[in-house]
Amino acid sequence: MFSNLGRCVVRTGSKPFLTYVNLLLNRKVKNQQEHRPRADTVMSKTHKSFRFIVVLLAIIAVSTLAIAAGWGSSYAFGLFAPSQAAAVPLETATNAESSLADSINQLSTNGIESTETVPVFEGRLTQTESVVQPVTITNEEGDGNIDMGEMGIRPTIDPVGLRRSRPGRGGDGAAHGTSNAHLGITHEFVNQNTTSAFGTLSSGWTPAESVQFYLNGVLASTFAANADGVVAVGINTGAGFGFITIDQIGLTSGKEVGGVVQVSSTGPYLTGVTGAAHAINTTASGKFYLYGWRYPVSSTVNLYRDGVSIGTAATSAAGRFFVTVTPANSGDTSVNYSADTGAAGSMAGVSLEERADAGTPPAGDQNAARVFYDRATLNSATGGTVALVGEGFQAGETVNLTGCVVGSVVASANGAAAAFISYGPAAGVSQCVLTGASSGRIGRGTVLLHANVTNSRGLIVAPSFVTPGSGALTVLATKLPASDLGQIYLDGVLQGTATTNASGDGAFTLTKPASGFVHSVSWIATSGTGPDQAAALLLGGVPPCTAGNTVEVVASAGTMGPTNYLTVKGAFDAINAGTHQGDVDVKVCQNTVETATASLN
Repeated sequence: MFSNLGRCVVRTGSKPFLTYVNLLLNRKVKNQQEHRPRADTVMSKTHKSFRFIVVLLAIIAVSTLAIAAGWGSSYAFGLFAPSQAAAVPLETATNAESSLADSINQLSTNGIESTETVPVFEGRLTQTESVVQPVTITNEEGDGNIDMGEMGIRPTIDPVGLRRSRPGRGGDGAAHGTSNAHLGITHEFVNQNTTSAFGTLSSGWTPAESVQFYLNGVLASTFAANADGVVAVGINTGAGFGFITIDQIGLTSGKEVGGVVQVSSTGPYLTGVTGAAHAINTTASGKFYLYGWRYPVSSTVNLYRDGVSIGTAATSAAGRFFVTVTPANSGDTSVNYSADTGAAGSMAGVSLEERADAGTPPAGDQNAARVFYDRATLNSATGGTVALVGEGFQAGETVNLTGCVVGSVVASANGAAAAFISYGPAAGVSQCVLTGASSGRIGRGTVLLHANVTNSRGLIVAPSFVTPGSGALTVLATKLPASDLGQIYLDGVLQGTATTNASGDGAFTLTKPASGFVHSVSWIATSGTGPDQAAALLLGGVPPCTAGNTVEVVASAGTMGPTNYLTVKGAFDAINAGTHQGDVDVKVCQNTVETATASLN
């Protein structure tokens, strides 16, 4: 983890003095001119972007260093990739233990490898009785809306054309971006030409700052964060099938976060719920925002905390609810918040954390470790499998899993733990607690098994936020067709194939892309003609410098590099001259002596 506070030595005459300068890590400044494409045009990203990344490998000696005012500060998480680990069976489990070792065949080259086995554990319920916890529910307003059809913004079309998909709806659908910015999406599958198709809920922004909202690279709108640093936006889809990338950028904080939604050709299209922040401090009266879409219009929905009713929420004329939930302090725990109408198939939920180290409200998500699921709900009559990803652990440490299972995995060199958890038929909740044996870091997540849930396939990247550079990451899929050959796509480009096991679960390792921020990873079953699923991969952070370089520039267009310069001024002058274009990374790798002002136009 790189600090977002740089320490520079500034020399005046013969007497040096120290000053602290806020340096921007992982900043992308996008052209603020709104692009309005024609209705018959699929827009690509046309804005110019710079990402100025400063790596302080030594104290920088500077005569005069002029950095444009108004930059914010941020920091990035490292890459977490799950490592091979043995599954530990539970004596109380109802399903036989299985392994994915024989379900991941040798994949095509071109960015896909089959080198790891993700462990499968048998899950158990940790709570079956009703436990009522006091909460305060407040209906909220002030969310925004974007109509993709009116703006002519269409999904990116997958190269194999239109495909039919099975029923699907959003699960956790969440990701962390830079500086703990968090984005939750209510749905992962929506239909074309749909009013109120899905909602996005992001947190971690500076209160009242302007947040740019990009859809498939087009600046669709700019919204002001509320007093808690939250932005909620509903989306209407236009014509076309494919995937939609979402990219949000705070113009004051410099934070950035993104996600992906798939526009599928068939339904049914069910309800969806998300929440933000992912973790709050209940010892200081922290509160969650909950956002649900595709419920009955101008009605009410039932809200639940770990499957126990906590009240109702009013829906709008668009069929959405928007509330805050302030829980009583129940100590450090994870909770599944969900909503339904009482009808079969109407239950949707999200796993969130209540913990004292989440930060001082309204801020949240300051904790080092966390847990995400591909789906946080399962049908209690059938059970099923979820994919679990733990992030933020110490490299190489043993990560113990308790509660939902008894077992352990070894954190990878970048601190990740991932597993499949398989549940038999049962009603209740199952909390998984991941604890780093060396670091003591803890992440928690809770799955709800309920009769009103419709099981849907899921896909999750472990983790969704990675650093640029060489290496790979693991992608986990659940509830796809059994023993099925699927195609793997990155941003709509075929990368190879993968095969599910007899339960319809599978995993593959994917070579990281070299540039860009929001990427779409897709698994399309039945050789690219069957059910499809997409997940977000966010690329950010600070890759290492090339050995021997002083000031290193890497770009996505023009002279891509890495190109070495002896001074910051030399690097800035080259960028200003257009030598390096697109996404531009500037890294100060060694001490420099600047004899003239360095300025970036």
